[in-house]
Amino acid sequence: MTEAIKIDVATREDLSEILKLQKTCYKEVGERYNTTDIPPLAQSYESILQDYAKNLFLKLKINDSIIGSVRAFEKNNICYIGRLIVHPEYQNKGYGKQLLKTIEQPFNSCSVYELFTGHKDEKNLGLYQHMGYSRIKTETITENQSLIYLQKRN
Repeated sequence: MTEAIKIDVATREDLSEILKLQKTCYKEVGERYNTTDIPPLAQSYESILQDYAKNLFLKLKINDSIIGSVRAFEKNNICYIGRLIVHPEYQNKGYGKQLLKTIEQPFNSCSVYELFTGHKDEKNLGLYQHMGYSRIKTETITENQSLIYLQKRN
């Protein structure tokens, strides 16, 4: 049986499932940094509703399950991309790349795309650099955690 893969705009009704997926995906990140004190793990339903009001959310579905998501918004001609997630069982199959390409399209009038990831997130850094993003700065959060910001010119 062939899996039906579809990337579409997420609806408000999808947010509970996306939030649950986000917590599943970021659990591994929290373990990598030995903390549960990271915003994606702490995010509430009310908070994701606020994000939904300001961001374009995409969902990646296989058959009837959401296995990936990403969100973005534009400000001052920059597209800010965040929370690119793919369920751990579906990682390393090109789905993150598909989501990233798809979220860039509605913002093709922006001159720059920007995103960030943790300094220990080697798979993410590799993906972003493969997709044309370059490191622009590092921000120290704690002694164990730094964020690496990356940009891509459009």
